[in-house]
Amino acid sequence: MIHLQLVLEIISVLFAVAYLLLASKQNKLCWAASIVSSAIWAVVSFYYYKLYMDGFLQLFYVGTGIVGLLQWRDKEVLAGLSISKMNLNEHFFFLGIGFLTSGLFAWICMKYTDASTPIFDSFCTVFSILNTWLLVKKKLENWMYWIVIDGAMAYLFWMKSGYFYSALYLFYGIFSIFGWLKWSREYKNIELKYDAIQLKKQL
Repeated sequence: MIHLQLVLEIISVLFAVAYLLLASKQNKLCWAASIVSSAIWAVVSFYYYKLYMDGFLQLFYVGTGIVGLLQWRDKEVLAGLSISKMNLNEHFFFLGIGFLTSGLFAWICMKYTDASTPIFDSFCTVFSILNTWLLVKKKLENWMYWIVIDGAMAYLFWMKSGYFYSALYLFYGIFSIFGWLKWSREYKNIELKYDAIQLKKQL
């Protein structure tokens, strides 16, 4: 007999993969898949694993999914949220906030909990939250950051003998490369269209 926990985990993982596939194509249904995956994952983390921080992280993803649906709810909104690049100041701000917040949570975990890998856990959690917002805003570099984050998560679960989740995050990382390439091509098309419009204005 198949255990309910296993069924929930499989469903959650399948919807997580669907989210990534749809997000790379800028399909608004990616957020619906994210909501379903994260909601089920939160139940598993809270009820079966007693991983309360991970459960709260998944609830954050549910909220982010709702925001994403509202941001991408129709073609007009999507048109107003074209793919864009981050400038140097935005990168510094993103990394600065990420490392400072990661350090704070790592210190709290080391001081007040029995977390086995507080630095890795904090790094992955904080940057996952911050980077999800970059995806919502359709920043091209979100895929670059996902490659790093997913690689770190794959290594973390490999160290903890969580080979299934390690393979899942490795898949995420590989697919993020394709997401980066696809969005890069579309961004170049946007630039070409903009240049053409500017040229027409000058004529």
